[in-house]
Formats: sequence, structure tokens, C-alpha cells
Amino acid sequence: MDTQERLAYLKKRNEELKPIVFVGFETKEELYKYRDTIKSQRNEYYSNLKEIDKLEYELMSPEEREKLEEYNKQVELKKQGKLFDYLIAKKEEEKRKQG
Repeated sequence: MDTQERLAYLKKRNEELKPIVFVGFETKEELYKYRDTIKSQRNEYYSNLKEIDKLEYELMSPEEREKLEEYNKQVELKKQGKLFDYLIAKKEEEKRKQG
């Protein structure tokens, strides 16, 4: 099975698992009891999510990867409160390159 086929299979499988994994309950006790009964499906669902992310990254073009990495960098800088400084420095660097 090639990467595209594997990705499609995992996405379809997770759509099948979603109604099993995401169910609402009145109490936490009911939820925890239900989680125990669907432990393998729940583990499969979350394992599939990780593999889906990996496969989607593998299928990205170099430009798409670069954009994603830049986005992730900016998200991390925002969490640290350093995004504004980074964007200003980046803008100044672009100006220097132009002229």
C-alpha cells in the first residue's frame, strides 16, 4: 500500500471510529467505564491521527513544508510572547535584501 492509499485508509477508518470514541455521558463514571470498554478502538484512533499527520507531511511539497515550519515557529514564538519582535526583524531583513 503506497502512502496515498495508506493515508486514505487511515482517514476513512478514523471516520468510522469517531462515533465510537466521541460519545457524551451524564457522569464521569459512565465515561470512564465506557472508555475501558473501547480502549483498543480509542488507542487505534489516536495512533491513526499521529500516522495521518506523518503521512500528510511526507506528501507535502518542499514549499508546503517550509510554510508549515514557519507557521509552527510563529505559533511557538507567540506562546513565548516574542512573535512581534520576530516579525519586525523579519521585515527589516526583507528591506535590507531589497535595497
